[in-house]
Amino acid sequence: METYAPVTSDVLCIAIGIGLLVWCSLAVYTASRSDRLHQEHSMASLQRSMEDSLRTLRLRRAMKRSIPE
Repeated sequence: METYAPVTSDVLCIAIGIGLLVWCSLAVYTASRSDRLHQEHSMASLQRSMEDSLRTLRLRRAMKRSIPE
């Protein structure tokens, strides 16, 4: 039985290594996906804000033109 112990130990180490590799890969994937979604949300918010500002600017210009001086 002692002759199988090193083989079992090596297999266990390999299994743990593969498990850690998979776990780290999933952690990196999840973090990058979360960051990408956050960036998309921020860009959408910025775009809405810029569109609102542009709309307000156009309304102010239109009101300035319609008011006689």
